[in-house]
Amino acid sequence: MSNDDLSLTRDTPAIAADFVGVKVALSPASAVRGPLALVGVFQLSPAQADAIDQYPHRALVVALASTAGTMVTTPLRQRVFFPDDVQRVASHVRGYFRVDLVDPGEIVPAGPFWLTVSLGEHLSNIVAFAGPPELTGVRAGLGA
Repeated sequence: MSNDDLSLTRDTPAIAADFVGVKVALSPASAVRGPLALVGVFQLSPAQADAIDQYPHRALVVALASTAGTMVTTPLRQRVFFPDDVQRVASHVRGYFRVDLVDPGEIVPAGPFWLTVSLGEHLSNIVAFAGPPELTGVRAGLGA
């Protein structure tokens, strides 16, 4: 991962100034071939963020579900962070993230798949994706 994985992108979902929680989207929104990534933003009160970690990214839990089963990962748990990776102001703590799902050029698995992210007591919206239906035997993996 690079620092770009912790930056606001054109596909990062917008949030209201008073939003509290986690919001995610797919980047790009619809793909048959990779790259395909989960992008998101979290915004917490300073007290909530401090109760989780100095860098709340470490506590992000990604859950991927399909009709074949589920996978759960903490893709940023071992990441090295720097102070500018999190925006801290008096009213909130905000961070951005990107988790690669399908490598460039790889075919998006048939699915369907549903993704959600949790951070502390907050659960994001659910996003869904599926590749070409003729690839029903291909399974997804989560990149880190």
